[in-house]
Amino acid sequence: MWPYENYDENEYNQIVKFVEAYAVTLGAKLVSTKEETFTTVAGDKYIRERLEMNIYRFGEEYFWVEHHFTPSRPCIVFSFGDSIETVGSDDAEPFPYDLDKEELKAEVRYSLGIETNPEERYITGIVNDNGGLNVKNKKQGNNWTAYYDPDTKRYFAEIIYTSREGREQYDYEITQEIYGRLGSFGEDYKNEELIRNGKMSYSFQNTMYGTLGPERTVWDEEAKEAMKECIRKKEKFKK
Repeated sequence: MWPYENYDENEYNQIVKFVEAYAVTLGAKLVSTKEETFTTVAGDKYIRERLEMNIYRFGEEYFWVEHHFTPSRPCIVFSFGDSIETVGSDDAEPFPYDLDKEELKAEVRYSLGIETNPEERYITGIVNDNGGLNVKNKKQGNNWTAYYDPDTKRYFAEIIYTSREGREQYDYEITQEIYGRLGSFGEDYKNEELIRNGKMSYSFQNTMYGTLGPERTVWDEEAKEAMKECIRKKEKFKK
């Protein structure tokens, strides 16, 4: 059941097709299809869909394009995996479907990592009039995301690795100098090396190689909570 009164389902589905077609022009190759059931919570509504998903290969990764429903609007998200079997396990950043064509193309390039640090993101509704984060307060690469909180004038970053072997996450408080240099390297791993020069606030490891199960360590409780609040404000202004 389509959960929105003010957005047209047919128009949304056409935009999803447009997004996939543009990804193909950038080099994505259709390699398989798979029937998948999705259950999404949008506010107090539960949306259950059974869809035939097109699976694409782009570089060394696989992806499909998912429906992403929020309480306020329908969005689109690229979801990746390192194989056909694991596609859908690692989401990029969702974006609204009701952007103009050039803005949608920019979002596709961003999701595919062609533009790892575009100067401007086209996410409708993120404003800073009330002190919230806007698009210039965030940078993102393949495995890392960095945030600037204008309320506290502090900088944070997280590095997340997700694969069939498990998940690792490392959070840092970084300096203005580090934040300013992020995204300036041709090789993305150098951004991660730069982030590691910051002060670690939290780490999580849960991999098949561990012997004790998930391991969480809070290195700096105050910085960890400040980063969570920073991300929370960004998500609030995205809706």
